[in-house]
Amino acid sequence: MRSAPLRWFPPTDLSKFPHLVGGDVPVWRAFLSLGVSRYLRFAYDVRVGEGIDVSGLSPDLARIGTLLTQKRIDVVGERAGPVYDLIEVKLSAGLGAVGQLLGYQVLFPLSFPELPLADVVLVAGSVDRDTRTVLESHAIVVNLVDVPASLVP
Repeated sequence: MRSAPLRWFPPTDLSKFPHLVGGDVPVWRAFLSLGVSRYLRFAYDVRVGEGIDVSGLSPDLARIGTLLTQKRIDVVGERAGPVYDLIEVKLSAGLGAVGQLLGYQVLFPLSFPELPLADVVLVAGSVDRDTRTVLESHAIVVNLVDVPASLVP
């Protein structure tokens, strides 16, 4: 279940972040502004899993079908070791974010067995109490950031 090689970026603000859109962008910028020195670099829009079964299609259509249906992690952060954190970015996180992160926690090691998984992380502008309880019960690291209303689309 090998995915495409990761494309790495420095741990700094970019003019555009691959895969991040809407309210997720100011959340990520706010996180980066905190000085995330523990990270050496980031990969964005990381595909994991197999996607849907596209047998019977031409090789080109099968490849496109797979790419379109694989799960995509917002950010993978590399730390010293090296070890890797899986990061989901949300303006307002609910239980859907929990499901995404738990899925990534299973699929990432299958797709990238050579990259040791460290933490599963949520970076969000807000998280309700019930969702926070569920996140903590799964040992998911929660990073809340302040996002000025003027920056939210």
